[in-house]
Amino acid sequence: MISLNIKSKKIGRGSLLATCLALFILVFTLLNSVGAEHESDSVIFEISSSDISSDISSDIIPDPSSDSNLDIVAEQGDSILAASTKKLLNRYHPPNAFILLMDAKSGKILAWGQRENDKNSEEPTFFKRDSFPAASLAKIVTATAALENGKNSKSEFPRIGRNSTLYKRQIFPKENQKTNFITLEDAFAKSNNPAMGIIGMELGSEKMQSIAEKLGFANFNYPDSNYELAESSSGFTRRNMLSPLQAANAIRKLLFIQPEDSFQKTTYEEMRNLFLKTIIDGTASRDIRKSVFNYNRNSLNIGGKTGSLNGESPNGRYDWFAGFAESKTEPEKAMIIVVMQVHGALRNQHSSIIAGLLINEWAKR
Repeated sequence: MISLNIKSKKIGRGSLLATCLALFILVFTLLNSVGAEHESDSVIFEISSSDISSDISSDIIPDPSSDSNLDIVAEQGDSILAASTKKLLNRYHPPNAFILLMDAKSGKILAWGQRENDKNSEEPTFFKRDSFPAASLAKIVTATAALENGKNSKSEFPRIGRNSTLYKRQIFPKENQKTNFITLEDAFAKSNNPAMGIIGMELGSEKMQSIAEKLGFANFNYPDSNYELAESSSGFTRRNMLSPLQAANAIRKLLFIQPEDSFQKTTYEEMRNLFLKTIIDGTASRDIRKSVFNYNRNSLNIGGKTGSLNGESPNGRYDWFAGFAESKTEPEKAMIIVVMQVHGALRNQHSSIIAGLLINEWAKR
């Protein structure tokens, strides 16, 4: 601290100049001190190169145009996004989890993060493992099948009871029973199990199995029994298993690649609207509003599908978010994001919240 000893007697010009100089030095010193403290405090909110561990490489996975993501190793395409993913896993520390960020246009893996048995993993062993319960991500298959077979987003189905249950009385209504109805888009966005079960029963196991295979869901099974078929069509079963990679590739196929020989053009268009509807007023709307900055919500198209179900290997409550973010002004800038967590006795942060936080990080790139 600089102290001044100014006497009350008359000050001459020389003394006045010296006093002014001393005051200037004092103010400059104080401002530098405050600025240094502020800068030091703000560092924790930024990701610097020191946050990226030595086991994360910034090398780009080669030849992304030829589905090179199938041969993923420990390298990551975007080291900053990789560090952001690792930070969030450390912050919320789910017992088991996998996060995947993929460039929607090229299929290149931007970043991934994994926790297994309460520890961060150096190898992405969950990446291609299709033994995780798909939960309500199975509704992606059911909605696609409905659209391929003459339905549209405004088609209506009986709505009996709650969205999250699947009792036989909900899918086998009594004759002349008065019921409410729900549209396909709302059944998808709000994850209505009975309506999706009814769709699956109407279409039959062969059509459902065919659509699942076209989407790359190799470990899905649709039995002939009506109630079991309804379970598989709604995701209310551990019969359908999925990997994070399969979820990401299905979204990329439906919303970005859109091959002409797989589905109708209207199916692709309607499925995009269903994903967007989930964020507008569906199961992910509240979490995305809480986690994605207002600016990004206004400048991006964000869509997704959520799902949750108890499962085994590993044991716990599976919590999925699978979706995308796309610039409204630069459509070529788009990302697919899949977050799968397996919660223990204590629930960690929602997967859709983590997805929203990573969308903010990606939007800065």
